[in-house]
Amino acid sequence: MEDGLYYGNGVDARTGDYCVEPVTEAELVNLARAATKPEAESAEGLLQARLDREKAHYGLEFGIDPCDLAQTGWGVVFPAAEPGTAAATRQEAIREALQPLLRHRQAQASSNDPRFYQEYTGARGYRRGDGCAQHLARLGVDPSVAANPEAMPYYLLLAGSPEEIPFVYQYLLDVTYAVGRIDFDTIDEYHSYAKSVVEAETGPRRRARRAAFFGVQNEEDEATKLSRAQLVEPLASQLELEHPRTWSIERHYDAQASKATLGRLLGGEETPALLFSASHGASFPCDDPMQLRRQGALLCSEWRRSPGEPLKEDVYFSADDLSPSADLRGLIAFNFACYGAGTPEFSDYRRRGSLDAHPRVAPRPFLSSLHKALLGHPRGGALATVGHIDLAFAHSLPSEEIRNRIVTFRGMLKALMRGIPVGAAMESFNQRFAALGAGMSTAFDTLTYLQPESPEALREKKGIAKRWVEHNDARGYVVTGDPAVRLVWPDPGAAA
Repeated sequence: MEDGLYYGNGVDARTGDYCVEPVTEAELVNLARAATKPEAESAEGLLQARLDREKAHYGLEFGIDPCDLAQTGWGVVFPAAEPGTAAATRQEAIREALQPLLRHRQAQASSNDPRFYQEYTGARGYRRGDGCAQHLARLGVDPSVAANPEAMPYYLLLAGSPEEIPFVYQYLLDVTYAVGRIDFDTIDEYHSYAKSVVEAETGPRRRARRAAFFGVQNEEDEATKLSRAQLVEPLASQLELEHPRTWSIERHYDAQASKATLGRLLGGEETPALLFSASHGASFPCDDPMQLRRQGALLCSEWRRSPGEPLKEDVYFSADDLSPSADLRGLIAFNFACYGAGTPEFSDYRRRGSLDAHPRVAPRPFLSSLHKALLGHPRGGALATVGHIDLAFAHSLPSEEIRNRIVTFRGMLKALMRGIPVGAAMESFNQRFAALGAGMSTAFDTLTYLQPESPEALREKKGIAKRWVEHNDARGYVVTGDPAVRLVWPDPGAAA
């Protein structure tokens, strides 16, 4: 960070410049105040969590093994659809396409108790306009207690678009439960993904214990310098020390973080079991015909900041660059980039000079086409992807002053490398989201009793700005795919 500015990890594909200019701490304080008003939609449920933070419990009940679906349970949530409608017909087609996965999970989850497998459809599905607390209340589930599979399974797969089941519902449900989402354009992609997961868990183990770190550092670009130096390399080094013999850690940095390299890591001959990438995400205007297809595409080392010049296709990796012959089976990919996992209709971050507006960034909320293509590939898709909704700010990463922020990322990757399902591995982000939300509430209360320009108030404002960015950053990481999938690898000495 320079001169108190916060840098976002996103580049406007049509102008070649940052999609949001660096933001000052003062602007972030104003944004944080507006975004956390009680009437704001994004505050639904979060405010309740703050009020109940002394008695609330997040995650599984003590003693339940997150790796055993017979203890945790597994469920799928569909959007509510009226019988006889086109939506109901399509939903039934999706459910039929998912049968290999649904049968597989039912056998695992209901082996001890049939209640531990649930399909939330029809009247029990998500109804448009429901808040998270409203939906759980209709199902007779208390949202303020730890996940109890007798009431609702811990692993929950949302089968619907963010138009049908909003991102905010996913964020808030994810505080207590392990949540993932699938939303494909074709029925065949649903079937392909279902088969890929079942084959990965029941067939030959395809991926050795290899983790690849892809760290872009573009010239004259503060955001990628921060993510490369303060996130990617510390993660790779620490995980290498903790797994000196069991895992192979590979680094692809700077000039080696090219588009060609990423192609080899995403379905090519160098595909690892676990991929972590950090770069800018491409951002397209709301009315751009390429937005749905290429928003969140990953900028590689070939990009040079050239304000006024549109991005060329050879500097970023999108769904259109995924090879038809790609083999993605057994892969879990974590892509740190703006809009890397999806795009909301409205951004939490207003542009400078328009703090009264809530800018529309897309005609509708949608998942990343790259992540959907990685999962639904016809030759076999990845197990899951993790990425960010909305903007991701570089200063929400670790800093020299507070190095332990990297623990959130490291904890998630360590859990994956130990065979923990991806939804449970995300608990470090979910707990951070809830804790930072509660902390902001307390900070705003304190600010009310301070003189506006006093040294104490200025320090409190600076703290609010940091916590708000970190809060949005932790909240915005979501799983695309089944949250119960986990990395599997061949036994030592076995042929891959």
